Amino acid sequence: MATLSGVLIGGCLTVNNTVAQDLAHDRLARCRRFPSVMLRSLAPDGSMIVVLSGVAAVSEYPAWRDCMDEALAEQRQQGKLPSGAQPTIVAVTENR
Repeated sequence: MATLSGVLIGGCLTVNNTVAQDLAHDRLARCRRFPSVMLRSLAPDGSMIVVLSGVAAVSEYPAWRDCMDEALAEQRQQGKLPSGAQPTIVAVTENR
């Protein structure tokens, strides 16, 4: 029984995000008003892959990038990340 409860407790542990991932999530939350841009993956260094979906992506993606750049600039200004940090964003188009 002790072994089973140890396995259950251990299975509930989660891996914490890196600081770069937390900052990326903050930027994503700020710019979530663009439904055609969705996060696919987020690397420990804050780099991300996003999926562009639907015809609205043509106009929404540039606006989303502007929003993300503004949020990144604010994070730099607040001293939350180094001035030279430029997390990579790779956009892929979803085939439907």
